[in-house]
Amino acid sequence: MNFLGYIRVSTTKQSKAFSLQNQREAIQTFCKHKKYKLVALEKEAQSALKDRPVFERVFQQVLNDETIDGLIIAKLDRMGRSVKDLATIGSKLLEAKKQLVSVQDNLEHGYA
Repeated sequence: MNFLGYIRVSTTKQSKAFSLQNQREAIQTFCKHKKYKLVALEKEAQSALKDRPVFERVFQQVLNDETIDGLIIAKLDRMGRSVKDLATIGSKLLEAKKQLVSVQDNLEHGYA
């Protein structure tokens, strides 16, 4: 299966606690273990409350690229802050028959 990855930090404090490198390593290790192909891993360093151009680009590519099976993140809170946002993103991925994988939340949701 082919995945696009997304990692994000929004504050200096977060960048130390759950760094981009830690997120990257978690995703890469998970993909290796599951034998998933990580096609690309995109990073963003800004708040989830502001526009997230990198996330929007990655999300649209996952939805529209037939060669991509889903989106992989290190943790759900890297993707959005509210339950409503997460539900909307998850719903759109399901409608497009795409997977959502969150490594640290032990979540693999969607179509196989």
